[in-house]
Amino acid sequence: MLWFRNLIFYRLSAEHTINAQALNDALLQRPFVACGAMDMESCGWVAPARHALEEFAFTRQDAVLIALKVESKILPAAAVKDELDIRVQHIEAEEKRKCGRKEIKKTQRAHHRRAASPCAHQKQHATRPDRS
Repeated sequence: MLWFRNLIFYRLSAEHTINAQALNDALLQRPFVACGAMDMESCGWVAPARHALEEFAFTRQDAVLIALKVESKILPAAAVKDELDIRVQHIEAEEKRKCGRKEIKKTQRAHHRRAASPCAHQKQHATRPDRS
């Protein structure tokens, strides 16, 4: 039996003009690509069925299943704060001036993007024509 963690149902009217092949072709234009070294988030379409990896719009019993995968990098707030405090103290000691947190926050974010750990989740959507 197949269970879903994040499943959203949509009911389309019987007059809709979207077919599964056109939807599949559109989803293939934007596949999921994992986060790069400097990316904080990435999203794209993936195959919803593990046994049919080439189908991004999986059709069964006039229902269409699609899946959006989102990956975002997680930065532990405590680690960022500790390092920011150390860098502020270091700049104040070396340059004998008051250093604001905003001054180095941008460079620190770029530094942490490489070290952040990625976390991915997937949302699945099912569409079915209205039968009323």
